[in-house]
Amino acid sequence: MGVIQSGDPANLVDPSGFLFVLVGGMALAMISFPGAEIRCALRDAAGILAKEADFRSSAFFWETAGRSFWIMGVLRSIPASYDVFPFY
Repeated sequence: MGVIQSGDPANLVDPSGFLFVLVGGMALAMISFPGAEIRCALRDAAGILAKEADFRSSAFFWETAGRSFWIMGVLRSIPASYDVFPFY
């Protein structure tokens, strides 16, 4: 409510940070798995029927990819916190 009343909304979007997390997370996922497993995970996410073993490897891929993006977000938030809370 206070942001609306002030008339000047805060800029909460960090384009360079978003790009860092996006590219870094994708790079970590691509480094961690061979291309065949990545394609299999994308195929399973699209809903194409596969074997039970493929679902297990796909779940492992998506879990690892999610963790990679989370780690990149944490790594990006550390330098961003120095902008907000400068430590002298």
